[in-house]
Amino acid sequence: MGCAEVKGTARFYAATIGNNFECDGGQFISPGGLAIDLSGANVAGHTLFNKGFRVEGTVVLPGMRVGGNLISETSVFKGGGSALVAIATVVSGDVIFYGCDIEGGLDFKRIKVAGVLAMAKISEARTTPSLDLRFATVNTLDLAPDSWPEPDGLFLNGLSYNA
Repeated sequence: MGCAEVKGTARFYAATIGNNFECDGGQFISPGGLAIDLSGANVAGHTLFNKGFRVEGTVVLPGMRVGGNLISETSVFKGGGSALVAIATVVSGDVIFYGCDIEGGLDFKRIKVAGVLAMAKISEARTTPSLDLRFATVNTLDLAPDSWPEPDGLFLNGLSYNA
C-alpha cells in the first residue's frame, strides 16, 4: 500500500495479512468519513503508517490483531472527531506515534499492548482533544509531555500498566 492514493474508504475488514501492512507515504482521503477500515483484521507482522502517510477521515482498527508493532512516524491524521479508533485492538509488540500531526481524538479503549505504548513530538490541532485509554492494558507507558491532551480530554479509568 506504500504511496497509494485512495479517495473514499479503503476496507480491509477481517482481512488476514501474512506479513506487514505498510502504508508508508499513502494518501487516504475521506473527509468527515471512514478512510481506512481494518476492523477485525489479523496482521502477522507490523502495521506501519509512516514517511508522509496522510489520512483525512477516521482510521478504525477495532478488534484488530497485530503480530508485531503498530508504528506511525511523521504522519498526518485529520479525523475531526476521531482520528484513530483502536478499541479492543491487540498488539504483540509496541505502539509508537512519533512526530505526527493529529487532528481528532485517539480512542484506545481496551487496547492490549504487550510492549511499549509511546507517543512523542505530537503536533495536535484537535477540535476535541482526547486520548482515551479506558480499560487499556499496556506493559510500558511512555507518553512525552507534548503528547498529552488537555485534562478534560484524558480518559484513564481502568488503565493497567507495569511501568
